[in-house]
Amino acid sequence: MQGLTSHKTPYHDALRRKEGLGMPSRKHRFPATRTAALVLVLALGVFAPGSHTYCGQSQGEGKSGPMVIALGGFLDTYLKRIVGRFKKEGLPEVIYRKYTVDAPDLIRLIERENGFRRGVVMIGHSYGATTAVAMCNLLKRRIDKGMMEPVTVKLLVTIDGVDFWRSTDVNVIPEVVETNLNFWQDQRPPMGEKNRAKNPKKTVVENTFANWKGVDHVSLGDPLVKDTWVHVFQPVIERLRAMMETPPAQPESGKPSGEAGPPSSETE
Repeated sequence: MQGLTSHKTPYHDALRRKEGLGMPSRKHRFPATRTAALVLVLALGVFAPGSHTYCGQSQGEGKSGPMVIALGGFLDTYLKRIVGRFKKEGLPEVIYRKYTVDAPDLIRLIERENGFRRGVVMIGHSYGATTAVAMCNLLKRRIDKGMMEPVTVKLLVTIDGVDFWRSTDVNVIPEVVETNLNFWQDQRPPMGEKNRAKNPKKTVVENTFANWKGVDHVSLGDPLVKDTWVHVFQPVIERLRAMMETPPAQPESGKPSGEAGPPSSETE
């Protein structure tokens, strides 16, 4: 402990002498005035306009192309492989999260990255698909309550979602989703069902029965499996490329699209 900066009071100095620790050298001492000055400098740096994400500056400023979020399922590490695979294809960066992420946190992440203006693409496997639908449901509730400007999720990819986890009916897609690509298998509940749009006039749902030989619930989320790559991820890549060629629509009002209103007490 020799040389530690514990120069606080005469009592502490006496205690150090009693324990045979000696006094810290002057160069190691950090008077209270210096500490207060350092705290002030750090505070100014954190809360100054433009110095932090929450002070109005978006981390997504200047980024182009859709914002892609992948949500892995329970004990799922396979879906994470699309981060590298999509990068090799020259596609936008994929942000990977586990299924345990909360829906409000996902919305905040999208807002910070300017995602709603760029175009949001969500890919969820198993429990991750359920989390993605839960976020879309929360987005719809906030818009209905006037807490957010109307925004949409351009593309939602659900891969064999688990029904009613997070109290979410994963097979009913809310109208904030423009297109849902759903890949499902004929397995026992709570998995293995087709999806349907809550409002077919606003949401297009495309169901694909994934009955490819040797592909089960787990490998259906693995981009290294040939049939999964060809039938699941290549169609997603085609949609992404089309989005990259089409510039995002600008919000009609002066308020940025996706800007949040008052804080919400909702958690899911």
